[in-house]
Amino acid sequence: MENVDIKVLVEEDGHVARADIVHASGNGVLAEPARAAALEWKFQPARAAGQRVASSLILHFRFNISVPAGVADVGDGTSELPSSPQ
Repeated sequence: MENVDIKVLVEEDGHVARADIVHASGNGVLAEPARAAALEWKFQPARAAGQRVASSLILHFRFNISVPAGVADVGDGTSELPSSPQ
């Protein structure tokens, strides 16, 4: 399992102006794809005194990736397909 936390800055119009990786567990390979995804999101902007305002929040991504049947787990974070008969 890999967890990634991304801090996003949401502008007054709801688009994400900035996304920063604040934590990544595991080997971190999914941190950048999570950050890129967060940059594409659109939010309902925060409000203060009835006006839209910029705000920031932390998004928590949890990835649970299992090795498909028939693929051997090598044990070093990589996998290999079984060799085909010759």
